Amino acid sequence: MRSNWPLPALLLQGAFLCATAGTSAATPLDHAPSIDVCKMVTADEIRPILTLEKSDVRSSPERPKPGSGTCTWDAIDPGLTADAPPTASVSIAVYRVGDAAWMAKNFSIEFRKVIVPSQVRTDDPGDLIARPKQETVAARHGGTVVVVEASNQANDLQRAPERFYKLEAFALRLAGATVRGPVDPRTTQDACTPLDQQQVLGILTTEPSSLEINRDGLRCTIEVKDGSGRVGHWVDNRGEVQITRIDARTNAEALRFQHAQTPFMPVSTLVRTNDPRDRLVTSADQPGEAWAVHGANYVTLGVQNETAAARSSPGWRYRVQRLAFEAAGATIVPTPNMPPDPIVPKPVDTEASGNPRDTTQWTPPAHPAPALSWLIDPIVAVIAFLSVWRMFLMPVFVVGAIALMVIGNDRAAKRGKTSRSRLWLAILIPIGFLNIMLGPWLSSTLIYHAGVSGSAMVTAIRPTSTQYNNHTVEAYVVLIRTPEGKVIESGFADDDFIVYPAHNETSYPGERLPFTVRYLAHAPRTFVIVASDDSPWARTLRCEHIKQAERDAEQKSVFAPDNAAYKAAYQHASAEARAAKCSEAD
Repeated sequence: MRSNWPLPALLLQGAFLCATAGTSAATPLDHAPSIDVCKMVTADEIRPILTLEKSDVRSSPERPKPGSGTCTWDAIDPGLTADAPPTASVSIAVYRVGDAAWMAKNFSIEFRKVIVPSQVRTDDPGDLIARPKQETVAARHGGTVVVVEASNQANDLQRAPERFYKLEAFALRLAGATVRGPVDPRTTQDACTPLDQQQVLGILTTEPSSLEINRDGLRCTIEVKDGSGRVGHWVDNRGEVQITRIDARTNAEALRFQHAQTPFMPVSTLVRTNDPRDRLVTSADQPGEAWAVHGANYVTLGVQNETAAARSSPGWRYRVQRLAFEAAGATIVPTPNMPPDPIVPKPVDTEASGNPRDTTQWTPPAHPAPALSWLIDPIVAVIAFLSVWRMFLMPVFVVGAIALMVIGNDRAAKRGKTSRSRLWLAILIPIGFLNIMLGPWLSSTLIYHAGVSGSAMVTAIRPTSTQYNNHTVEAYVVLIRTPEGKVIESGFADDDFIVYPAHNETSYPGERLPFTVRYLAHAPRTFVIVASDDSPWARTLRCEHIKQAERDAEQKSVFAPDNAAYKAAYQHASAEARAAKCSEAD
């Protein structure tokens, strides 16, 4: 059988077996029964630590040995054959003996230099976690040790902030421990989440503004948006914060890495924390840069293009360094007599009536489910499923039609009758092509008319491993709020085309901008995005099209100022932009 066990894990396995040999010729491992690791894990349990995308999983067991066993799990794209190359792989080794004290002693001997505080809360204080390599987690519970080697996880999961928490929790559960959740919830959050947006804003500007946050796992970029309040007129303003967080396994490794990166930077004592091991260095020439260590976290922070008024405000350097520590997860000890953070007003989006509109919240017009939704929703949900998987289902329609034709011909031949099985080719294959061409439009139309209105927001956008027309398909994570206030987590890929009404070029909402969805009452994770109403995203999208038409008409008028038709078209486009409150001059 082909071995999928990575070299680092093989070396680790050998080292552990050698270390546990002790002074006698035989160890408890030699007399313990072998372990079929692949049967200890289900596909649903292993999938979350392989990839965040829709994938099939398969296992490849190794030959079990006394007291141990190994298994490799691969993720493959849905619909591919069993010999397709994996998109992600994780390898697992399990060692089990009846003597918990013997296992604890030898675990500590083997991993004494790399035992780290666990990110996971369990019921047993004797549970241990080791990180012998950056991508490897070893867990001990009682007389069981589990080693998970995850260097070949999918790229999206390697960037996920909860990566090592999920690996530790998985290894501890497999070892038999009872997992109660994270020790510190911040270990499972992205680099943006622990930060107070008001504090970030005060570092960058004092003008009425809002922030645009771009999350990419352990990287975070926060930019200021202008405070003009004009609908569809949000443009980049001055001010940006960039944050990168690295998990260095141990505090010692994080401090060593910090020194290697910034050997000549002075240590700052301006901000105090409750952990004496925390350390922050700054640049004398660039006060907007800081490098902070808290626990195993190493954070690089850079402030760029802040306004002169913000930078000259009292306590600015303190607030920059505090932000770096907070991004690393440190707990700040307040400094007496420190100036309060400046308060930056929110921008106001003023409608024609003069009433302010809060663009962070949105309540769509009500659209209740039809009376027969219990009957309609399952049918529409099936159509939506066929639409989403249309490319993968086309081969199924073709193969199914051929198989039915062959079966029908065979039965007709046995009965001495003429077969009409070719009708399957004339039925199923056109259905497959129609599903590819019209499936997204049909499912979106049906969901729009049969669905319930709710407000929604994109909370994360992650690239996938799928390529479509030289474009990397992106996965969107969406939270939907129902009229009753219930929050539902769902998502879609940008090749699902779930915007209603449909356009030749489909645009999707960005992060943190509310929009309207219609979802099935009995299948609420099946939804379409409404682009034709007055939600903040729909208005922004509408203004983008109106302003683009205005710019096109303006360019023609500039090129041919004597052309009356071009001049009239520009005046009409400008009037339309002003009427929609999308004009640059408003």
